[in-house]
Amino acid sequence: MAENNEKKHINTEPVCDYSDNLEVLEMGLAERVSKLFIKSKITPLLVIASLFIGIVSVIYTPKEEEPQIVVPMVDIFVPYPGADVDSVEKYVTEPLSKIMWEIPGVKYVYSTAMDDMGLVTVRFEVGEDEQKSITNLKTKIDYNMDRMPSGVENPIIKSRSINDVPQVTVTLWSKEVDGYLLRQIAGEVEHRLKSVEDVSITDIKGGYEKVVRIEPDTAKLDAYNIDFLKIMRSLKVSHDSLNTGNIIRNDEVIYMSAGNF
Repeated sequence: MAENNEKKHINTEPVCDYSDNLEVLEMGLAERVSKLFIKSKITPLLVIASLFIGIVSVIYTPKEEEPQIVVPMVDIFVPYPGADVDSVEKYVTEPLSKIMWEIPGVKYVYSTAMDDMGLVTVRFEVGEDEQKSITNLKTKIDYNMDRMPSGVENPIIKSRSINDVPQVTVTLWSKEVDGYLLRQIAGEVEHRLKSVEDVSITDIKGGYEKVVRIEPDTAKLDAYNIDFLKIMRSLKVSHDSLNTGNIIRNDEVIYMSAGNF
C-alpha cells in the first residue's frame, strides 16, 4: 500500500485584520476626539491662537473696580402715632408687606415694627428699572391706603441703592456696661467716624435711650380744666420724640406721643 507523503500547506494568516476597527469601536467619543487632536498637525496652531485671543480679550475687555449693579430698593416709613409694637406689626407692617408682594419684580420684603412707626423695605430683582419700580410701589400704596387703620399717617417713601449697604459695622459689647452707657460710647465713636474722609452716613442701632414717660391723671386734668392736647403741644416745642403715656377713657386706652418722627 503506497503511502501518501505529500504534505498540504495550510494558510494560517487571517484573511482580514479587524483589530484596528475593533479598537476604534471600543473608544468613546471623547477619546476619539482627543486622539484626533493629539495626532493632528494643526493642534499647536490652535493652542497658540487660543492663547492669543485670550490675552487680547483680557487687555481690551472693559473692567470696573466697582461695577454699577442696578438693584432697586425702597424703604417705606409708616408713622402710627400712639401705637405700640404689636399694633404696628398687626395693623401696618404685616398688611403692607402682603400688598408689596403683589408688585411685579419684587424679590424680598422685610418689615420692622417699633413704637409709633413701622418700616417696610422692598427689594426688587436685579436689573429692574428703578423709576418704574418706585412708581409702581407708590401707586400700589396710594391705592391701598384705605386698608390702613385710622390714625396712620401718610407713608414716607425713600429709595435706596446697592451703594447704601454699610461697608463697616462696629459692634460694642460688654458684660459690665449697660445698654445706655454703650449707646453713649457708640455716640462718641460715631462722632469720630464722621470726621474720617469719604465717610458718608453713620448710624447707631441698639442700646437704650432715656425716655420721659408721662402718665396723665384724667381726674386732675378735668379738675383744673386742662386739655391733654395742650400738654402735647407744649412737649412738641422741645422737638423731642417722647412717648407721653396713655389715657383711659370709656374703657379705651389711647396711646399718646409727642415729637418729631
